[in-house]
Amino acid sequence: MENLIYKQMIEESPIAYFSGIVTKDENGKSKGLQIETCNKSFYNLFNIKSEDIIGKDIADILPINQVNRYLTYLDEVFLKSRFSKETYIRELNLNCKVDIYTVDNNHIYARFIEVNNSSLKLAEPLRRAPFIAWIKDIDGRYLDVNEIFLDVENVDYQYIIGKKDYSYMKKERADKYQVQDTEVLKDNKIHTYYVEENIDKTRYYQITKWPYIDEKTNRVLGIIGIAVEKTNEVRLTEELEKSQETFSQIVENIEDIITIRDEEKYYYISPAFEKIHGFKPEDLNLYEDILGLKRHYDNLEYYKTIEEDSLKGISTKLIKIKSNERERWLLSKIFPLTREDNSNLKIGITRDITNLKKMEEKLEEMRMDYFANLSHELRTPINLIFSSLQVLDLKMDKLDLEQFDYFNKYLSIIRQNGYRLLRLVNNLIDTTKIDSGKFSHNPQNKDIINYVEDICMSVSEFVDSNNLSLVFDTNVEEKIISFDQDNIERIILNLLSNAIKFTNQGGRIDVIIECKDNVKIKVKDSGFGIPKDKIDSIFNRFEQLNNKTKDDKEGSGIGLSIVKSLVEMHNGEISVKSKPGEGSEFIITLPDVLNKENTEDTIAMKETSRNISNLNIELSDIYT
Repeated sequence: MENLIYKQMIEESPIAYFSGIVTKDENGKSKGLQIETCNKSFYNLFNIKSEDIIGKDIADILPINQVNRYLTYLDEVFLKSRFSKETYIRELNLNCKVDIYTVDNNHIYARFIEVNNSSLKLAEPLRRAPFIAWIKDIDGRYLDVNEIFLDVENVDYQYIIGKKDYSYMKKERADKYQVQDTEVLKDNKIHTYYVEENIDKTRYYQITKWPYIDEKTNRVLGIIGIAVEKTNEVRLTEELEKSQETFSQIVENIEDIITIRDEEKYYYISPAFEKIHGFKPEDLNLYEDILGLKRHYDNLEYYKTIEEDSLKGISTKLIKIKSNERERWLLSKIFPLTREDNSNLKIGITRDITNLKKMEEKLEEMRMDYFANLSHELRTPINLIFSSLQVLDLKMDKLDLEQFDYFNKYLSIIRQNGYRLLRLVNNLIDTTKIDSGKFSHNPQNKDIINYVEDICMSVSEFVDSNNLSLVFDTNVEEKIISFDQDNIERIILNLLSNAIKFTNQGGRIDVIIECKDNVKIKVKDSGFGIPKDKIDSIFNRFEQLNNKTKDDKEGSGIGLSIVKSLVEMHNGEISVKSKPGEGSEFIITLPDVLNKENTEDTIAMKETSRNISNLNIELSDIYT
């Protein structure tokens, strides 16, 4: 009864079992194995039917090389009564642990426990990697390799799986890799080797191997290896070594400072350092203290960042140095260098551009002189035109009504276009002054509410003449802040001019001031609006709105660029909201600050009549 239950358990077991009769030669060596019984799991594992195996010798079933291997196993069984071995069954692409037990001098029982084959396959990233990758079992047989392996070794996948290095390599090369594998398994840790190979040509590889361990049993199943070709790097190193003397000569004589450093100290500073700074790096202990240079100078300022890529670690900065009333300019470019131990260094190239900076300043001075002369040359004929108009105006009252209307019509055209020409000249000159930092900006503590309201009142005639309505509103009656009156006037007049130009008759313009944490001035119209593709570039220089309905009132495209610059001089911001067909809203945000240098007398707003000429110039594009 017990035997029956035991046989049933074996039959239903998920582990593959079989029993067999061993035949021996006259020397007692195993020469054959006839299969007696198999359980269901055995049939399933090897995908075989009972009639194909029961009563047959393994020599009739397996290839001769596998027959010899199993007969060798049987000889070991009869010596030790038990034999265990992990083996790879190539036909099934299967890794199994084989346990064989003896019953008597001729009968054996065996079981095959499948080792998880998927865990002994290369992970997908290694399979697709641009370097050689493989897995071996603990006996050195290949279980899986990637395509790069097959290409380099010039073998087929089916050929290499289950084979050892000795099957296709020269003995000397296979011996070398066997020593490496033995070391990895013995130490049970990762190892890296550098080797030179001569397969089809000389190549250099960095080989990394580590034990593959079953996470559940903590048992070493094999070895994973990768080989990264380093031929180009080795060749480059050899070339660099050959060219080291030449390179050193270049570095020794180059005018730029070459530095290598980390966050704490310098590792290398080229001789140009002494030529530029007038002292040696050792004098400031720069090889131990990276801040020594900054402490040495009275004023070392990172004046401007020209280029910066935080992801790549690249930056280019303009540095201004002042020492003993001497000013110098340096251009420094920094880029990263990763060492073999993955630590980061920074390579620096610093150039003395003091002379170049002086030339730029001289050119800027010449440019300013040129525009000053141009301003004079342009304004002189314009002023003569306006003077002539004034003389003609004095004689107009002597004309009869018909002649008066006739001459007044054409004189008005001359006057309006004179204003437009003068506005264009002013804008061009002021743009140059802003770029050079020489534009006049004199903020004083004044009432911004009253000042903006006065500007709105002064343009009422222009608004009425275009059949528009202008509404001024504020949430406070008075707000004293620091601002430049002339520049604020120019900002507001420009925005109102645009609002009038691009709003149809019957439309409305709102000027709203809101005072909370800061001062917001909003100029809103019900005009044509700004196309979506123009919103981001509306403040760029020479940007224009090509509105076909209002093409007779286009400007130069400089006005809003100047407005933005004037707002930024007040440490403010300007933005725009717009929807085509519904109008635009320009929002100026000014800081709520006072100029501490102002006296109490300057806070009071002086009563002055607004310069009519300024209005005519800024609003010259409105009349037709």
